[in-house]
Amino acid sequence: MQSDAFWGDSCLITKDGKMWFGGMNGVNNFYPEDVTDNPYIPPVMLTSFKQGGEDADLGTAPERLREIELDWTANFFEFQFAALNYTRPEKNQYAYMLEGVDEDWYYSGTNPFGRYANLPGGTYTLRLKGSNNDGVWNEEGASVRITVVPHSGKHHGPIVFISWQPLP
Repeated sequence: MQSDAFWGDSCLITKDGKMWFGGMNGVNNFYPEDVTDNPYIPPVMLTSFKQGGEDADLGTAPERLREIELDWTANFFEFQFAALNYTRPEKNQYAYMLEGVDEDWYYSGTNPFGRYANLPGGTYTLRLKGSNNDGVWNEEGASVRITVVPHSGKHHGPIVFISWQPLP
């Protein structure tokens, strides 16, 4: 393609259906029936996992994370992910769900961010999927198993009660 800038009055459709467009650096021509959608199914990767805005200590890079255990006092997280399609990546679409919380996918459009908070103790699966610029989805996507360790309710150590009364 000569450029992404074209002259508004510089276009032509020939008798055989070929389209011609003049621009800043030359001329483009094509048959519309030859234009195809991008069939590429993009890999999907987790790119960030945070708690309270800070990178969580994962012990590995986010894209290699397969499971994580969270203490009940830290039962929240934020994440970012990517569909690895570089043909007009601003048109990639994203969706996620937390199995055990969500009943269906949350389609976030072009926004690859999400967050969950106040998760009760249990095991969940964070599922991520994305599409390329032409809406071809990677339905398998990526997933991370997340376990929130519930509060045991047990006390670790002695419980001391102190009672006092003032002397008469």
